[in-house]
Amino acid sequence: MPAAAIDTLKVSHKLQSAGMPRKQAEAVAEVVAETVEDRAGKDAMKDAVDTLGRAVDKRFDGVERRLSSLEHGQARIESLLVGIIN
Repeated sequence: MPAAAIDTLKVSHKLQSAGMPRKQAEAVAEVVAETVEDRAGKDAMKDAVDTLGRAVDKRFDGVERRLSSLEHGQARIESLLVGIIN
């Protein structure tokens, strides 16, 4: 999900209207914008890692099922061979 863009000029003007000096208002507006963008990037990365983790888990579940099936088949073959030999 894309982050909402921060209108730094608008934020700066609001801060100036509240009595903050222009340079300080501009700096605060930039920090707010960078913080929001950084947070959005971290959230996107976390979502991507979570999605990848679920995909890996699903893949390993399938591998485990196939191995279990192979082990079961091997046990049946061994049982049949023991029956033939005895």
